[in-house]
Amino acid sequence: MRPKVNGIGTFIKQERMKRGVTQEQLCTGLCNVSTLSRIERGTIIPASFLRYSLLERLGYYSNMERNVFWEESNIDFIERKKALAMATLHRDISEIKRLISECENKKEFTKGIGLQALITSKVVLDILDVYEEDQDNPDFDFDTSIKALREAIAITIPNFDENKVSEYLLTSEEIRCINAMSYIYLRKGDNKNALHILTSLKDNLDSLYVNKYEISWYYPSILINLIWQHYRLDNLEEAIALCEVCMEFCIKYNEYNKIPSLLFIHGACMAKLGKIDEAKFMLLNSYHVYYAFRKNHETDRVAKYYSHLFGEDINYIKPCRGCCANCGMV
Repeated sequence: MRPKVNGIGTFIKQERMKRGVTQEQLCTGLCNVSTLSRIERGTIIPASFLRYSLLERLGYYSNMERNVFWEESNIDFIERKKALAMATLHRDISEIKRLISECENKKEFTKGIGLQALITSKVVLDILDVYEEDQDNPDFDFDTSIKALREAIAITIPNFDENKVSEYLLTSEEIRCINAMSYIYLRKGDNKNALHILTSLKDNLDSLYVNKYEISWYYPSILINLIWQHYRLDNLEEAIALCEVCMEFCIKYNEYNKIPSLLFIHGACMAKLGKIDEAKFMLLNSYHVYYAFRKNHETDRVAKYYSHLFGEDINYIKPCRGCCANCGMV
């Protein structure tokens, strides 16, 4: 067993003051001000879930800094919450269902940030279930899902205001909830709200993070949603520029699973601009990388889209040399 390392309170206080954050801003929805004061004075050591949330709101999202201030309590809860987040990011429907079933029977997920994580995961599961077979399914209940996410975010940000997303200090769970909200607006066709929330969320992370590696799990997902929104609004130059930014980010921080979707969006933008050769190149690369990842549903979707655009079938498999040379995949 590793020994506990003291100093978490001093670190939180120093980082809070460095960023010009009040105690109330930092701890709202997580604990009361008197508890945070005691933590900063070193009279109590916060449990894992509270320690992680406070550090995340200060911009530390990875395990590197959080694990310096290690203690044993609530480790199972933290690991389950992390597993839920990873399963939803990877769109692993069967794993999300399994984890939700497990977590519903755990008392840590009946209130607070545990309940927030569970609600967000259920909404994401509903989205994935509905759109797995039909990208334009008319039966999805947008209003109920938005209401559920608003209730989830209000657990830790009371009186949450969608117009103030860029101003909030956010934990990774709060970011996941807001990103899911923007995705539902995007699917609903509410372009104004989707674009505003996504732009604000990107601005928030750009100004808050301590280093980019720490936000590599979810930053690309936010950018991809933002790119799709620009695409739908025909802001094609903005979409292409963000594709390139996101591609560089994913390559640098080993988020290769996002590469094929970025290639697909880039190709779709080129097609709208009438740049047929570039569009074909990007879409073929998207097809091949999806195939390499064994993403059969996505591979079929690209093939159908390609056939619809160009009246040609993708009916062969060959190495994607152009993409692999750029993204480091072999």
